Amino acid sequence: MLSNTISRLGGTGSLESGGAQQAFAVRFTLQRLHWHFEIEVELSPRDEQAFGIHALGNRSWSLRGTLEDGRHILANDLLCTSASPDVLLLPLKSVELGVHGSGPIRSVTYPLAGMYYGGGYRGVLDDFELAIHDAELWDEYTRQDSRAYGRSLEAKALILSALPKGISELQCFEKLYAITRLLTLASGEGVTAHRRIVAWESGEEAEIWRVAKGDEPGPGMLIPEGCLEGFLAQSYKEWRSWSTDDQALVTRVLSYLNMSTVGHLDVRLFHVMQALESLANAWLETPALSDKLQSLRQCLLDAYRDWRDPPTKDPDGFWGSRISSIFDWARLRQQLEELFTSLYVDLDEIGLDLGVLKKARDGVGHSGILPEELGENPTDALRHLQAGQLALQLLLLSKLRYSGRLCDRRLGWVRIVDRSQFSS
Repeated sequence: MLSNTISRLGGTGSLESGGAQQAFAVRFTLQRLHWHFEIEVELSPRDEQAFGIHALGNRSWSLRGTLEDGRHILANDLLCTSASPDVLLLPLKSVELGVHGSGPIRSVTYPLAGMYYGGGYRGVLDDFELAIHDAELWDEYTRQDSRAYGRSLEAKALILSALPKGISELQCFEKLYAITRLLTLASGEGVTAHRRIVAWESGEEAEIWRVAKGDEPGPGMLIPEGCLEGFLAQSYKEWRSWSTDDQALVTRVLSYLNMSTVGHLDVRLFHVMQALESLANAWLETPALSDKLQSLRQCLLDAYRDWRDPPTKDPDGFWGSRISSIFDWARLRQQLEELFTSLYVDLDEIGLDLGVLKKARDGVGHSGILPEELGENPTDALRHLQAGQLALQLLLLSKLRYSGRLCDRRLGWVRIVDRSQFSS
């Protein structure tokens, strides 16, 4: 049984405090508004005073009881945010509805926040079946509401079924994690699940509410609706072959990419450069300097050694370290160019100027503002931002070995183009 994303569920039960060893018989209302949920409690008059003594600031409240629809409820780690006139409790971890079963899991349903594709999807990935369909309260205004809230809302439901025998809830979550990272890239929105509904072969069913991260707005749809099936089939297989370090890196890069769509333009450019540098450092060795630059570096170091005699002139070697650091950008630029070449992404076709991104990153990091040439022309800065976002997306698509069609929105409107258009 799947609760609506906007719900008010009444029930009765016992409110207990482990630290104060107190227990109260209560009526309660469990309220849910998208990702936010809280519990409103009604105490008997004789319990109100005793409750108020232990309530505020106590994080160890727990609620056990039965909902009006017959399901059991368990909520631990409840924080009391109001003791009078209304008692309000905020779950710090999770709320569990229903009964946990034992034995094989039949299916797991995850309502997805941030997934705004039209229609549905059904297929086989690895060793399980996957289906995606509209969530119960999905309508044409859901995405507009999402922008108003600044958070992604539930629009689709993901169902994992035909699961391997003996699979655990944790292993199901690992599959969800992989799929939502790929959908985040494909949909251009942070895709996550704030709840799950687990059904066991033995007939038990439990719904768990838990606020998740990763639901931030993003740059917009990258993989066209008709290409999602092919993208998932190819990219999921590739993702599963990666190391956990690579998976964590791409998750972080997707967060940078989404963060580059909101806030001040200078910080958005900073996030793009930060993500590109993370990929280059992780996937390529630091290159050696060219012979010309290496010769210059050696001449500067020789002059520094002559100047430093005696060593008391620079006891901690600070100025010597500055000589090496001035060549960092030359190494990083070469490293970034090699990254794009190795993943067959054409910088000229994208229109990305690495030097401009570097100036923007340094300007924000050192002075907190864009360089003058970018600050005077926000339209030009936005063009560089969009090129940087597309560059990040193309690098990730190439790493996932995707070669189908994609959305290009650099001109202010969406074009559907082949991935090969950006190949070097």
